[in-house]
Amino acid sequence: MATVRPKTLRNIRDVDRLHSVLQGFIGRKCWQVRFRYGDELVLHCGRRLSYHAPQLKHLQRGEWQFGTRGTAWTLVAPEGEVTSADGDEATLLPRINILEGQKITDIAVSSPRNILTITFGKQYFFRVIPTAADDKYDLPYWELFMPDHLLVSFGPGRQWTLERSDVPMRAKRRSSA
Repeated sequence: MATVRPKTLRNIRDVDRLHSVLQGFIGRKCWQVRFRYGDELVLHCGRRLSYHAPQLKHLQRGEWQFGTRGTAWTLVAPEGEVTSADGDEATLLPRINILEGQKITDIAVSSPRNILTITFGKQYFFRVIPTAADDKYDLPYWELFMPDHLLVSFGPGRQWTLERSDVPMRAKRRSSA
């Protein structure tokens, strides 16, 4: 297996390369908004797929899954702004589930602040807004699981990777040694 080398956004060409990887997300409809461990927000989009594990067969996942990784986020909507700091899961979920049924019309990472904006229709703007404090955890700011077992991770800093999501972490570490 080839070594996964992080790419760094240094110029507009690097930003364009990342944007071309993310283009397949545009046009997908979000059908579920939920939280996973650690208050990480997940948007399930595209086709509904069954999990492979027998104990999860009764659940469905999105063909595309966008998730935050502990980095602050904001939803700008006509109903008002909602931020990850506004409360716990029980408080936030009813306010952000307005994204369910909405189609993604754009996705972009701004440079130099690394703010990700996902636009739903013409009136909902979901933003992941990293700060310098987020870098101390050495975790991506966000990740996007895509069809064909591909995963885009962004952060910390201006680093991003595109890799397979179906390879065990141990095998990835061995291949990069």
